[in-house]
Amino acid sequence: MPNRVDLQHKELIKKILTEGVEKIDRTGVGTKSIFGHQMRFLMGEGFPMVSIRRIHMKSTIHEMLWFLGAYDQGKYSSFGNTNIRYLLDHDVTFWSDWPYKKYMESRKYRPELPEFNMNEFQAKIVLDDDFAREFGSIGPGYGKQWLSYGSRIEKKQKPGSYPIVFETIIHPGINQIETIIDQLKKDPDSRRIILDAWKVDELEEMLLPPCFLSGVKVFTSKGYKNIEDIKVGEKVFTHLGNFKEVNKIFKTPYKGKILNIRPRYVSHEFGCTPNHPFLVKDKGWVNAENIGINDKLCIKINKSSIIPELKIRSGVNQYKDFKIKDIKLDNMDDWYIMGYFLGDGWINHINPKKGQIFFAINEEQEEKIVAKISKRMSLYKDKKHIGKVHRFECRNKKWYEILKEFGRFSHGKIIPNWVQDAPIEYINVFLDGYQDSDGSIVKRNKSKVFLTTSNDISFGIQRLFAKIGRVSSHVFQNRKETTEIMGREVNQKSTYNISLNNRPHKSRFNFDEEYLYVGISKIEEVQVENYVYNLSVDDDNSYTVNNICTHNCHMMFQMYSFRMNEEDRLHSYSSWINDNKLVFGRPMEEYNFPERKLSMQLYIRSQDVGLGQPFNIAEYALLLHMIAQIVHMIPHELIINIGDAHIYNNHIEAMQKIIKRDSYDQPKIWLNPEIKNICDFRFDDIKIIGYRAHSNIPMDVAV
Repeated sequence: MPNRVDLQHKELIKKILTEGVEKIDRTGVGTKSIFGHQMRFLMGEGFPMVSIRRIHMKSTIHEMLWFLGAYDQGKYSSFGNTNIRYLLDHDVTFWSDWPYKKYMESRKYRPELPEFNMNEFQAKIVLDDDFAREFGSIGPGYGKQWLSYGSRIEKKQKPGSYPIVFETIIHPGINQIETIIDQLKKDPDSRRIILDAWKVDELEEMLLPPCFLSGVKVFTSKGYKNIEDIKVGEKVFTHLGNFKEVNKIFKTPYKGKILNIRPRYVSHEFGCTPNHPFLVKDKGWVNAENIGINDKLCIKINKSSIIPELKIRSGVNQYKDFKIKDIKLDNMDDWYIMGYFLGDGWINHINPKKGQIFFAINEEQEEKIVAKISKRMSLYKDKKHIGKVHRFECRNKKWYEILKEFGRFSHGKIIPNWVQDAPIEYINVFLDGYQDSDGSIVKRNKSKVFLTTSNDISFGIQRLFAKIGRVSSHVFQNRKETTEIMGREVNQKSTYNISLNNRPHKSRFNFDEEYLYVGISKIEEVQVENYVYNLSVDDDNSYTVNNICTHNCHMMFQMYSFRMNEEDRLHSYSSWINDNKLVFGRPMEEYNFPERKLSMQLYIRSQDVGLGQPFNIAEYALLLHMIAQIVHMIPHELIINIGDAHIYNNHIEAMQKIIKRDSYDQPKIWLNPEIKNICDFRFDDIKIIGYRAHSNIPMDVAV
C-alpha cells in the first residue's frame, strides 16, 4: 500500500513552493505560504509517519506524555507539564528555544544572571530544581490548557480578619482531556466534543494571543451584534459566505499593544491584537501586525440568488390558533415597498392584531410613491403631518407579518438575511425603494446619499451594494444624545452617512466574484488595558467584524465517533485478530471487541510544514489511538485542517531535497492494552513497529 502520509506531505510542500506567496512573519525569517489545506489519514492504513525524513518518535512520545501529565507525579509535579525539566531529563530538547530566549531577555534587567549558551542553560535546568522552576516554563501552553483550562491562584482577604489576613484560593480549572473522555463514554454522538488549546485568560503569557476590543460588529444570522454580546450557539457569517455556529466565547483582561485599523468605505475602525489574522487581497490570511497601508481587506460578497418564501401567521384570533401561510416574494413591487419601508415605514408593534402599517411620504414624491405602494396594498392618508411630510396608513395582516421582519424604531431597523440572499434584480428594486425614502441626490456630482441611525442598515446596505457591483462609502457621525431645536431640547441619535459616488477612487477598492476588496486609510498603534474578545467558530473558523473577514485563530480539535455496521465491524475485527496474532473463529464478544470507531479533526492556525508538520501528524495520531483505547473504540481517521501553511525561507533548500526521496511503508503502533486511564501511560507502553525512514535533514527553529 502506498505511503499516503508521504504523498500528502510532498503534495503540500510542492504546492507551497510553486504557489505560495512571500510573507514577512513575526520571527523575521520570512516564509512562503498558502492558506487553507486539509490532510486526511486513515489509521487502518498504518500509523501515519513520514518516511522521507526520519521522525524522532522518542521525542514525539515524550512530548505527548508531557502534555498529558502522564509521568511520575512524585518527581515532576512541582515543575508541571509546561516546564521543560521532564523533557530534558529524557533528552528531548526541541522546546528549549523559548525558555532560553526568555532567560536571555531577563538578563537585560537582571545583570546578575550568568550568560549561558544553550547547552549550559539546559544542563542548569536539569541539575538545579529552583532554576528550573524559575526559568524552565514555556508559559501556559498546550499541556496546561488541556489539563487545567481556566486554573488560577487568587489572593483574597479572609472575611472578618483583623489585622487583614489574605488567604490563597486555588481554582483548579477544567481537565479538557478527561472531559472529552467522559463525553465519549456517556454521549459519543455529541457534536460538541471539542478541546481548545488557547486559554485567553492568560493572553499576556501566551506566545500568540488573538482578540478584538469590545464594540466591533459581528454579522450574525439575526443581524449585527457587538462581539461581547455574542453567545455560544449563535450563527455568524464566515469568509466563505456560510452561517456557522459559535462553539466557544473568549473574554480576557489584556494589557498591551492594540492596532486600530480603519478600512476605507467602512464606518468604524476596529481594535485588535497585533497577530489577529485578516483575509488580505493576494496574500491570504495575514496577521494585523503584518498588514500595510497599501493592502486591501476583504468583504465577502453574497453569491446567493434565492427568491424568498416566508412562512407568516394569519388569522390572528384569541380563540383560534395561528394559521401559517407560505408567501413567495416574487413580485417586483413588493421589493420596492420593502425598500421604502426600511427607510420611512413602521408598524404598530403594540397591537399586532390590527395589522397597522405606516409610511411617511413627502408631498413632493407623494403621487409617485403612493401609486407604487397602492399596487400591493390600500393606503389611507392620515390627517397627521409634519411640514410637507404626510403619514399614510394601511391595515394588512399579511404585509404586517412581512414588514415586522425589518425590526422597529429607526435605530433598530435591520435588513433580513433573506433580502441579502435575493437575486440581483430584486435587490436593485429594493434599493430604489430605499433611495426614495432615506436617500437624496447631490446636485454637484449626481451621487446618491443616504442617512440612517441604524448600524445594521449601514452595514447591510454596504453588502447589498457590493452584491450588485457597487462600492458605498460609510461615515459614522457621533452626536450628542440631546440637542436644541427652536428652544426645545429633543433627543437625537448618532447617524451613518452612506454615499454612492458615480466616480469612486478605483485605486482604493477592487472586485472579483467572491469579494469586495477595500483599502486601508489608517493603522494606529495604541497601548490598552481592557477586556478583549474572540470567537471559536465551527468548520470555517472565521467570522466578520464590521463586514471585514477575520479568522477565529484558535488551535482546537474535535472528536467524532460512530457505530460500525456489521460488515465494517467484521472487517475491523479480522484486521485486529491478524495484527494481534489471535485465533480466528472466536466471536467478537469473547474479546469484547469495540462497536464504535473514533476520528479526530484538528485545526491548526499556523503550520510550520518543514519542521513541525511531520511531528504534528504523528503526535495527534498517537493521541487519537490513546483516547480510543481509553474509551474502547477503534481509531479511524485523523483530519488536519491548516490555516496558514508555510515553509520558512531557510528551510526551502531542505524541502527541495526531501520531495525527491522515495517512500517506505507506514509502520504500526502498539499500546499496552492494560492501560485504562490516559494518565497511566508511560513511554514503555507505546511502541512503533516497523518504522523505516530516510535520514533527517537539520532545520533551525524560528522563534
